[in-house]
Parts: sequence; structure tokens; C-alpha cells
Amino acid sequence: MNKQEKIQIEVDKTLSLFDKKESLPPNPYLYTRIQQQLKEKSKKEFLLLGVLKPVLFTALIALNLTTAVWYTSSDNLTKNTENNTELVDVLKSDFNLENDQSVNLIFE
Repeated sequence: MNKQEKIQIEVDKTLSLFDKKESLPPNPYLYTRIQQQLKEKSKKEFLLLGVLKPVLFTALIALNLTTAVWYTSSDNLTKNTENNTELVDVLKSDFNLENDQSVNLIFE
């Protein structure tokens, strides 16, 4: 008997066990238990989502309104520059640069 035949015998034994299996009696309350667990789970999720969704929605609206107010009020703080020399002057004043350091700020 070679190795291949031994393997085949073991496989046949294992497969024959499936033919001889005994069926277990079904639990008559299994479906009821599953339904109850699903109901409990859905109640917990509904309660949690029922609270979190309005809170998140309100926070997003507040953030959006705050950003809109900030954006519209920040127009007064910006300076319009028409050419590069004005931009260099604005940057020099913002960064307190001396005249010899402003040569590096010229954009081409």
C-alpha cells in the first residue's frame, strides 16, 4: 500500500461519516429568540442614531454659519495689490524686513 492509497482510504472514511450523521432535533424557540435579539438591537441602534443625527446636523449647520460669517467679514482685512511692487511692500511691512532683504521677494 503506497502513500496515495492510504490518503484515499482516510478520505473515504471521512466522507462516509457524513452519510452516517444523526440529525439533531430543531429547537422550537430558535426563531423567536432570533427575532427578539434583532428587535433589541434595532431599538438600541435607533435610540443612539436618533440622538446623534440631530446633534451632528446642528453642529454642522453651526460650523457652516460660523464659516460663512467669518468669510464675509474677512473682506475688510484683505488688501488688494495691483502689481508686484505693492505686494513686496505689503510683505515687507508684514514681516518687518529691511530693504536689502526685500530683493528676495521679487516674483518673476
